[in-house]
Formats: sequence, C-alpha cells, structure tokens
Amino acid sequence: MTVCYYRDFREPYDSPDKFEFSKTYYYVLVARLAFLVLFEHVVFLIVTVMHWIPDVPKLVQDQIERENLITQKALWEIKPEAKSQSFYNLNRFNLNLPRLSESGQESPTVHMVNINECANEVNEAEKEIKTERA
Repeated sequence: MTVCYYRDFREPYDSPDKFEFSKTYYYVLVARLAFLVLFEHVVFLIVTVMHWIPDVPKLVQDQIERENLITQKALWEIKPEAKSQSFYNLNRFNLNLPRLSESGQESPTVHMVNINECANEVNEAEKEIKTERA
C-alpha cells in the first residue's frame, strides 16, 4: 500500500475518524468568515464616513442659497403679473427683465434694478440664511 500525502486539514488515515475535517480546518474556516464580515463592516464604515463629508463647501452652498433667494425675490417683486406664466424665465445673472404689456406682448421698456437695492437684498438674504442655520 502506498501513502499519498497532500496538504489539507483532515484527520490522518490511521485515526478513527479517517479523512474527516480536523479542528484546524474549522478554525481556519471561522477565521476566514470573521475576516470577511470584518472587512465588509470596515468598508461600510468608510463609505458612511465619506457620506458625512459634504460635496459642496459651506461657503459655496451659502452663495448658491443667497443667489437663489435674491432671484426668487426679484421674480416676485419685478414680475408679479407673470409669475403664473410658464414661458417666463428669469435669468439669474441679468436682472434687466423685459416687461409684459396687458396683451402679453413684450414691451420695449426694460426694468433696471438699482445696485444699492440688490446689495441690501444680499445683506438681508445673508442674515436670513444665518438665522435659519443657527
């Protein structure tokens, strides 16, 4: 009879439980499963921490909110009669908006926004944003 040796975690051929898995096999299996679960939890923890970090810096987010607030105020103050019309589009970078006449046609007059009024609105918007965040 020839004996063949190979690397495995089994009982030897002369033991009462011939070629069954040994305790070492089960210890290695438990260690592998523990590593898998631990690694999965570490990855989950890293992803969760990364979601807490904002994509947009706070200063940029405040600037965006302030511009949106100014745009919304300009829309309601300058064109209250056109707020329900779907074709009306406020250009947020240029507040020189054409007025609509009674018939819905654009008139050649343009409403100019006072720079001081805009500066005051910016300051008011900043105060409102700070009070909302506080």
